[in-house]
Amino acid sequence: TFNKIQRLLSKTNGKVVGDVMTPAPLVVRETTNLEDAA
Repeated sequence: TFNKIQRLLSKTNGKVVGDVMTPAPLVVRETTNLEDAA
């Protein structure tokens, strides 16, 4: 809803993408083992 979007925007107001992104996200490809992904 619009209110939820407003709240999310207010939390990130004044920040750049690098401030809110995961520093080193895990990459799982279609060839990755399930054990490695977990």
